[in-house]
Amino acid sequence: MKTIGIVANIFNEIHALPGWIESAVSFADHVSVYHAGPGGAYSTDGTIELLEKWRIPITFGNIDYGFGVVRTNAVRCSPCDFVMVMDADDRFYPVLPMLTCEGESPVPDVADQVL
Repeated sequence: MKTIGIVANIFNEIHALPGWIESAVSFADHVSVYHAGPGGAYSTDGTIELLEKWRIPITFGNIDYGFGVVRTNAVRCSPCDFVMVMDADDRFYPVLPMLTCEGESPVPDVADQVL
């Protein structure tokens, strides 16, 4: 069975993290964060303590190496087959049906229509 992991690059994200954590743990098989402050600095707003309270694995890095390096390292933090990279202010929401078809009319295939 394939697994889905979610990682986030964070630094001083205390206000966004509670919603992100609740959303991510309800969806993914594995949730972790890559903490990358400037110069390798640690968050000073309680971010690390919140993650420890929720038992979210933290890998520490340095944003000075560049955004691409940080995101690649964040993906490597997950042991899952598929990994999603999210920001701390991203959320998963239940999706309602986008289209409701009533009666016997088939749902139109808009891909075949020329606009």
